Amino acid sequence: MERIPLDAGILSSAEEQYFEEEFKKRQIVEIHGGEVEVLDISPPELKHENPTLFISGYGDGSPEGRKANIAELVKEGRRTIIIKSPHGVESQTTDERAEEFSDTLLRQVAAIAPVLEQKGTDKVSIIGESRGGLVALMAAYLHPEKFSDVVLVDPVGLVDSMNSAKLSLRFIMAGMAEGKIFNERIKAGEVSEMNKEQVVWGTKNFMKWILGDPKASVKEIRDMAQTEVAHLLTKIKSEGIGISVIHGVDDKVFPMKDVQANISGQIEIAKAQLSSDGTDEDATQKAFEKVVDGFYSVKGGHGGFNTNAELYTRAASQALSALEAKRRQKQEKS
Repeated sequence: MERIPLDAGILSSAEEQYFEEEFKKRQIVEIHGGEVEVLDISPPELKHENPTLFISGYGDGSPEGRKANIAELVKEGRRTIIIKSPHGVESQTTDERAEEFSDTLLRQVAAIAPVLEQKGTDKVSIIGESRGGLVALMAAYLHPEKFSDVVLVDPVGLVDSMNSAKLSLRFIMAGMAEGKIFNERIKAGEVSEMNKEQVVWGTKNFMKWILGDPKASVKEIRDMAQTEVAHLLTKIKSEGIGISVIHGVDDKVFPMKDVQANISGQIEIAKAQLSSDGTDEDATQKAFEKVVDGFYSVKGGHGGFNTNAELYTRAASQALSALEAKRRQKQEKS
């Protein structure tokens, strides 16, 4: 397990002005399930070949709720795409693989492929945070041809299932703990104005979004709690897609030890398969690479990607860069 050092960075005045102007620009994209709002923002200097699809955690997916994260990705030279589709859109997939997921979860994925097709992208990388990590894995599993690399940040679905009441309580307790730490960091002058703005915006709008469609919200929490997707890692990796996981060591919603245990279980399954195939050498490293490319620990609990946006986003960008470098090395050798 590798620990990523995190050191703060801020936008220069010129970068901030550029970002603010571009951030206001939105597109309305018509798809089979209706219309979705899309933010597609490119940096002044593009440093990475593939665009980054950013899928945020539980909420309405408005760019305002992750503005500081988006700003950091742009600063890192990444073209960033966010699709806002509150409670998702109707899924019309006929793919048999989709049958293992609930309709509620499929609604969260339904807009991704059509939007990417309309934007004419070839391969896209994904950063998926919390519930967005679950959506990212589903998208890569159902549409592997569209994705190159996936970075999961404190993802849903890599622990054993639980009831919705237990998950809701964990979210509430984690939110209270993270809020206390966030306020202490504000007093210490460690939080950027943009990060403060996004947390305030998200806090004000979260309950409004929940109550806007309480029936859908209840179903989403239930399905998040009951869905296990660790088995998708090997299947996605077999399609040539890179996967890395970033997880907070103090995450009380999805404890580190549980995430590690589930990933280790998939590695043991892969190792047993390699052994049965007659692998002569130690199969541990090969088995690991069949499941994930990297597992990084970061200081903090669940929600750090929101409340410590610049630092955690930089970690996610670094993880993506490592996957991109690994891909280039393989291409050079072949």
